[in-house]
Amino acid sequence: MTEKTSCFQDDISDVSEPLTPLDSFFEYLSEEFFEEVAAQTNLYSVQQSLKSMNTNAKEIIRLVGHHVWMDTLKFPQVILVPEFELDCFSEAMIRNRFSTFRQNLYFVDNLAPHNDSDKLWKVQPFLQAIKEKCLSLPRLKQISFDEQMIPFTGRCSLRQYVPNKPNPVELKNFVLSARDGLVLDFIIYDGKAAFLQKICEIMDDWGHSKVTFCYYSPACNPCLIH
Repeated sequence: MTEKTSCFQDDISDVSEPLTPLDSFFEYLSEEFFEEVAAQTNLYSVQQSLKSMNTNAKEIIRLVGHHVWMDTLKFPQVILVPEFELDCFSEAMIRNRFSTFRQNLYFVDNLAPHNDSDKLWKVQPFLQAIKEKCLSLPRLKQISFDEQMIPFTGRCSLRQYVPNKPNPVELKNFVLSARDGLVLDFIIYDGKAAFLQKICEIMDDWGHSKVTFCYYSPACNPCLIH
C-alpha cells in the first residue's frame, strides 16, 4: 500500500501572478474541451436531422460568451433574445444559429452505452473538466465543506425545492473550499446513497480520517456523517 503524500500548504503566497478573467476561464475549460464539445454537437445534429452543424471550438466559445452576456445583462427569457440587436452579439452569431445551438449542444454521444445510475452522464465531461482544475489547486490545511444552491428551473430529476429561499427551485451542490471561498472540490447531490459514498471518497482522497458534516434535504431526513 503506497503512502499518500501530503499536498496541503500553509499559505499560497508563492503562487504566480493572478490571471486575467479570460485566462482563468481557459484554465478550467481548455480549447481541447471545446473541440470535443464541437465534435459531439456535430454528431448529435447528424443523429437528429442527418445534417451536421459544422461547428468548431471557436464558435462554441462564442456561444458560451453569449450566455455570459445574457446573464450579465439580466435578460429574462431566451426566446426574446433582444441582445441580438447589439452589434457585439449579432456580429458573433445570428439569431437562428443561436437557437439551433441550444437544440443541439451536446457533450457526449447520445447513443453510446452509458451508466444508467449516473443521472449526470450527459454533462459529465463538463463537470469533470471543472473538477480536474479544482483538484489541481493548492490545498490549505483549513478547509470548509458546505452546500451551494444553483438556481435551475429546467427539466432535471435532481431539482430540489427549498422553500423560503431566494431561488426555491435549484440544484444542490456540496462544495469543499478554501478560506477565501476558492472551490477545491464539489459534488452535485444526486441521491442520498450515492451522495454519502462520494463524500467518503472525497474525504479519503483529501487525507481526512474524520469529518463531521450535517445536512438536510427535503428528500431525506437530517443526516450526520462521521
